[in-house]
Formats: sequence, structure tokens, C-alpha cells
Amino acid sequence: MGAGRRLHSVALIADGHHARADAYVSLAVIASAVVVALGAPIADPLIGLGITLVILRITWRSLGLGARRKPALALAPWQTHQVLTAFGVTVLTFMMVMYACERRGHGFILAFACGCLLSSVYGFLAGTWPFGVVEAIWAVIAVQRYRDVRVASGRRHGV
Repeated sequence: MGAGRRLHSVALIADGHHARADAYVSLAVIASAVVVALGAPIADPLIGLGITLVILRITWRSLGLGARRKPALALAPWQTHQVLTAFGVTVLTFMMVMYACERRGHGFILAFACGCLLSSVYGFLAGTWPFGVVEAIWAVIAVQRYRDVRVASGRRHGV
């Protein structure tokens, strides 16, 4: 990224951010495999959420949103709208897939809660705060459902 800044090359700066994101994702995948092998399968969707948050942070910083310095990548308003729309479609799709998979295991309920939180973030970023509030409430409900299902599952297995 340093070379990109010296040369004022948006492409090199973006490539540096991409390489950094790849390194984080690779480390997280290894950590996830180890933790799941040690008997904590719930860590997999949580680490996946962490990966998502790291990538979103890098994207946020690359776009210069909330930055005091000149953004590394300046987008026109219509491009920012496209990025936000793509984020919204991605998180809503994730949320709905996790909802559809809830019967496969209680980890999907927790992943659904994470999807609700990400959808809430999208709602606030898009300026539709009522949607953001409703999704945050659904996240709380999903976490409670996750707890209830884990307790019930523990009773069935004598834990």
C-alpha cells in the first residue's frame, strides 16, 4: 500500500488492501478449522462473522468513509449507492439462508442473529432507520431462541 500511496495509484492501494484481507481470511479459516476440530462447531459461523466485519472495515476505510484524510478510493454518489446496495443484498441473502437452515443445527440460529445485526447495519447506513431498528430487535429475539434451543438440546442429551 505504501508504493500505491507514493505513486498515487488507487489500483495498487486497493490491491494492498485485498492482500491484507486475504491474509486475515486465511488465518481465520485455519483458526476456525482448529477450533471446530477441538469440539466447538459454533465457532465456525462466529469466525465467519468476524471475517465479514474485517472485510467491511477494510472496505469502509478504502472508501474513505468517516476518514479525516483523503480517501484512497473516491467514489461518486451513485457508486457509493451501488456498494451499499450490494452490501444490503449480500447480508439479507445471508440472513435468509441462515433462517432457512435453522433446523440443521442451533448454530444456524446464532448465524441468523448475526445476519439480522448486519441487516440492521445496512438499514442504518441506507437511511432506513426503522428497518435497522426492526432487524436489531430480530437479532435479540434470535439470540434468545438460540439460548432456548441450546438449553432444550442439553436437557435431551442429559447435559
